Amino acid sequence: MLERPVAQSIGLANIKDAQFNVFISGGKLEPSVVSTLKKVRNLKSNVDQAERDLTTLEANKKSLFEDQERLRQNLASVSNDSNLYQRYTRKLSEQEDKIDQLEGQISAAQNRLETSLKALNDYIANMKV
Repeated sequence: MLERPVAQSIGLANIKDAQFNVFISGGKLEPSVVSTLKKVRNLKSNVDQAERDLTTLEANKKSLFEDQERLRQNLASVSNDSNLYQRYTRKLSEQEDKIDQLEGQISAAQNRLETSLKALNDYIANMKV
């Protein structure tokens, strides 16, 4: 009986963790290929986490914007010299501070995502298996 080597091409950047685990634990790949797949999976996991972090930060910012809109509408319906007006303006000010912080965090998260994507793409482009 003749054995033939099997060649297979896989688009690594779009594979899900479960698919990586099937390839890695299948027992049919050379150890060097398994090691390479583990490295790609780890790099991809970094990209996925950076995307989740960025999405969460952007959602938090959006939520603050929506709440600010509500506060502005409420401000229009109360007297400028009331305690409630002061409370709303204080809340708006606090939210502006939070938005400023979030913008810095979003910028850092975007940089982490770009760095993670570059690391993944560079590794895939230069890997030798």
